[in-house]
Amino acid sequence: MARFLVFKVGTGNYSMNVDRVAAIETINYINTAASNGNILGIIDLRGDVVPVASLRKKFGFPETPVTEKTDILVTSVNGSRVALKIDAVREIVDDANLSEGIPEVARKASTTYVKGVIHLGNELVIVIDPDSLMTEESEVISTIVREADEKKAAEKAKQEEERRRLAEEEAKRKAASENN
Repeated sequence: MARFLVFKVGTGNYSMNVDRVAAIETINYINTAASNGNILGIIDLRGDVVPVASLRKKFGFPETPVTEKTDILVTSVNGSRVALKIDAVREIVDDANLSEGIPEVARKASTTYVKGVIHLGNELVIVIDPDSLMTEESEVISTIVREADEKKAAEKAKQEEERRRLAEEEAKRKAASENN
C-alpha cells in the first residue's frame, strides 16, 4: 500500500506517489524566456531556478493562463527539479492499491508514463511516473537547469571578486593611514 497525491488536469484525474512530490506550491508568475514546447518557462523557487512544464499541454488540453491560484507540483525528473503545472490538487490518498500497468489494448507509445491506476471509490485514477512522463523534455530541462547553475556560479564568482577587491582597498587604506 502506498500514498498518492491525486490532482486534476483538464477533464482527467491523475496521481503520483507522494514520495515523488517535493512540494505543492501556488504561483502567480512564470518567466517565459526559457519556454519551449511543453516547458512554459522558469520560476524562482526559494533561490533555485526551476523549469515549469504544462501537464495540460502534455496531455493535449488547451493551456490556461497563470493566475494567482496556479498550482504546481515540484518533483524530480531524471535528477533535475521540475515544476509540473496542474489545474488543482484534489487529495492525498492513503493506503491505495496500485494496479500496475494498463490494459494492452489501451497502451500506446504516448502512454509509457502510466505506471498503473488506483481505485478511488468507483473512479480509476491514472498513476504517472514523472521520469517517463518528461522523457521528451528532459534535454530542455537539463539545459535550463545547467544554464541557471552556470549563471548563478558566475554571479557568485563576481560577488566574491568584488568582496576581494573591497577588502584589498580597505587593507591599502589602513596601511596608508598607519604610515601617516
